[in-house]
Amino acid sequence: MHVSPAQILEQFVNLGLIDPRSRLEPRGESDVAIVYLRATRPYAGAGRQFLRALKLAGLHVHIVHPTREALPFWRRMNAEHLVDDDPDQLRTWNDFIGALECQMKKPGLEDAV
Repeated sequence: MHVSPAQILEQFVNLGLIDPRSRLEPRGESDVAIVYLRATRPYAGAGRQFLRALKLAGLHVHIVHPTREALPFWRRMNAEHLVDDDPDQLRTWNDFIGALECQMKKPGLEDAV
């Protein structure tokens, strides 16, 4: 029986291990992207268990815009082969938001102060 990434996430949320605000993005049959992942109790191993469950389901796990604060966690998960992206090669959330904010600024506002 095939278990979807959403079902795995739901199981971990129902067990109280993963924050219900966590989000996944399916990317085809065998790929899933982590959009937001937060354990309910930091450093308890729930994030690692969740990623392991995704890998055991045969999924390739990708990361979307990790925060700089989370990079040490993602580096460890990459070293343990629980994610398929090198977090140091990804655009961080901070970089993504910074670029977006620059695009949203109106021309000439820099000179108005």
